[in-house]
Amino acid sequence: PDGGISMIAQLDDLGPGPDSRRSYRITVEATGATRVELWAGPWRLGEVTGSGPRFSLDYDFSHGGDRLLILRAFDGSALIGYRSLAVRITAP
Repeated sequence: PDGGISMIAQLDDLGPGPDSRRSYRITVEATGATRVELWAGPWRLGEVTGSGPRFSLDYDFSHGGDRLLILRAFDGSALIGYRSLAVRITAP
C-alpha cells in the first residue's frame, strides 16, 4: 500500500532507445524529499537526488509489458513516502 507523503508520477515514452530498447522518462514529484528511488518490481532502476520537489530519471527498458513501478522517497536516510502503480511499457 501507498504511504507517507503524497507523490505524483509521470511516465513519458521517449521512443526507441539504444540496443533495441525502449526509452522512458520517469518524473516524480515528492515535496520534502531529497532522494527518490525507482524500482520496476524487484529491479532497481536507479535513484535521483536533489532539493526536489521534482525528480526525473531516464531509463531504457529491454522488454515491454506490464510492470509494478515502485517509488520510494527519502529525506536524508529517512523513508518519508512510498507509492506503487501498475504501468505498461511498450515493446522495443
